[in-house]
Amino acid sequence: MINVNCYICKSNKKKLLLKQTGKDTYLDLIHRKKGNIFNKWYSCLDCGFVFRGTVLRENEIKRMYEQNMKIINSRSVISNNKRSFFQLLVKNI
Repeated sequence: MINVNCYICKSNKKKLLLKQTGKDTYLDLIHRKKGNIFNKWYSCLDCGFVFRGTVLRENEIKRMYEQNMKIINSRSVISNNKRSFFQLLVKNI
């Protein structure tokens, strides 16, 4: 994961609003260390936009989607039935 500046004005001036911990099923797909994920949320001091301070790298996003699709494909549920597809996704969360 990488640290980011404000998405709107690109400023690096920010104020910490909150620290978030919890389980993130999708991030568990790509990180060896499982358990609580720690995120920081900031407010930009220049424009006021609220954003998460870290985001996934491009290779991490790709790996996350690949791992998620492996789980879905391994269960042989993908069909034209949208309800079944979304029920499978919810079960994995």
